[in-house]
Amino acid sequence: MGYRLLGNYTKFWFTKFFRERTAEGVENIPDEQVPIIFAPNHQNSMMDPLAVIFASKSLGSRQMIWLARSDVFRNPLAAKFLKFVKIMPVFRERDGKDTLDKNEEIFQKCADALAKKTPVATFPEAKHHDKRVLLPLKKGLPRIAFMAAEKCNWSLDLQIVPVGINYAHYQKINQTLHVVFGKPIRVNSFKEIYLADNTKALNLLRNAIDQAIRPLMIDIQNAEYYPTYEIVRRMYNSKMCEINNLNPKKNHDKLTADKKLIKSLDKLRYDHVNVINSLKENSLKYDELLTKNNLRDWLFEKEQHPVSGMLLPAFILLIGFPFFLYGFLNNLITWYLPQRMVRKMPDKQFHLSVKLGVSAVLFPIVFLLQTIIVLLAVDPNWIALVYFFSLMPMGFVALNYSTVFKKMIGKIRYNKLRSKNSTEFADMLNARDQVFHTMDEVLILKKYKTPEESDSI
Repeated sequence: MGYRLLGNYTKFWFTKFFRERTAEGVENIPDEQVPIIFAPNHQNSMMDPLAVIFASKSLGSRQMIWLARSDVFRNPLAAKFLKFVKIMPVFRERDGKDTLDKNEEIFQKCADALAKKTPVATFPEAKHHDKRVLLPLKKGLPRIAFMAAEKCNWSLDLQIVPVGINYAHYQKINQTLHVVFGKPIRVNSFKEIYLADNTKALNLLRNAIDQAIRPLMIDIQNAEYYPTYEIVRRMYNSKMCEINNLNPKKNHDKLTADKKLIKSLDKLRYDHVNVINSLKENSLKYDELLTKNNLRDWLFEKEQHPVSGMLLPAFILLIGFPFFLYGFLNNLITWYLPQRMVRKMPDKQFHLSVKLGVSAVLFPIVFLLQTIIVLLAVDPNWIALVYFFSLMPMGFVALNYSTVFKKMIGKIRYNKLRSKNSTEFADMLNARDQVFHTMDEVLILKKYKTPEESDSI
């Protein structure tokens, strides 16, 4: 009951951190009679387990066990809490070689849980990172799977469910989250190989998991051109959706467009190095100038009229300012204090998790104290009740107001730079046009073909 209460409260708060959340492939998750291991990619610290739990609706009878790196268990209080929310430690070489033997006990506990049809989840990459790529997988997950299968004399129909977690942005709130569950992998299909050669079976199962996760996520495998892929992906996604008759407002279609784009860039990189290098030069130059002038690409997507384009935002900001001020001041501690706290944290993949955790703890305490103060200061009492229920909605009003304000400032910067007829503005326009021109040639005009395609013609 305690787990479920905490889970539902966390889910309530978790949903407020995203503008949109979608779960795809939930039908691929086997029913409660089948033991399963969830295998997601890992790019955003503690947000990733929550994304899987809430997308798979695992708060009821199927409360899954998670594995996490052992260093987060060093604090005794933290260790008790982690145990309460069904997280167990996994030891790595950096924790000391003498600790690695403890993993056998942990893996055995996982096998015992799977034998009782309790789901287990672990990140097969074994660490989080800040790139949209699947790192080489470790053997921990296959070992757990085969241990569980052997424990039950292969009578379990144990299945591994690959999961792709896709964030629009790793650190910002009010963005989108897309979780994709793939087709399950049956561990028993590796039985004969495992009985003949354990090591071969471990490697084959690991490779199968790897190949099952990659299609569910944005997977940019080339490190040298990674920044180019990322910049072009963000710039060209809407056009890519248009080319492929996809809806740029749907997370599934946006992911499909991104994967098609990455595949096209991979082909270009292999067969036309000079073209991909030109694309790299222009995309990096454009991104560098954007950063230098504190601008965003959406400002260049359509003409920003210096007058008419500013009237509506200015009107909204003027009318909405009293509501913003009310929401901002009354949510200063719960919403804005956590954002200030994470600014000096070196690992940015923890930022969103810390914001969620701190604000979730502060929310009931601060809102209750503020309401008590209003209750003591104002008559009649119902005003305090209205005040309490206004706090969270007005917090979102303030959040959206700040978004409109930032966009307004962006338009001002854009128009100011454009009005100067500066060389930098011309360079930005030229670099952006060159990126789009190259991608149009690749994807629409089909100008750059592979040697095989050219031979067939």
